[in-house]
Amino acid sequence: MVRAIDAPNDLGGIIEISWTLSIDDRPAFHGIGGATVLGAGGPITVYRGHGIDAYRIYRRLQREEDHLIAEVAAGKSHHLDTTVF
Repeated sequence: MVRAIDAPNDLGGIIEISWTLSIDDRPAFHGIGGATVLGAGGPITVYRGHGIDAYRIYRRLQREEDHLIAEVAAGKSHHLDTTVF
């Protein structure tokens, strides 16, 4: 779910954008395949995850192509768009 609302008391200059995090939004191990490493409690196996790196927010004006306006780190579900006109 994505929600975009006018921020209060800003004279129309900021849009608050929020969304539900993806089910793939979790830490990812960016190694190759699985690996066994020695941890403090003994050997543990680390697997490569399917996480995401970021959320990209685009704006489309009438009859124009999409324009990237922000890239938000994984784990975040909120952005204040201050580029509104």
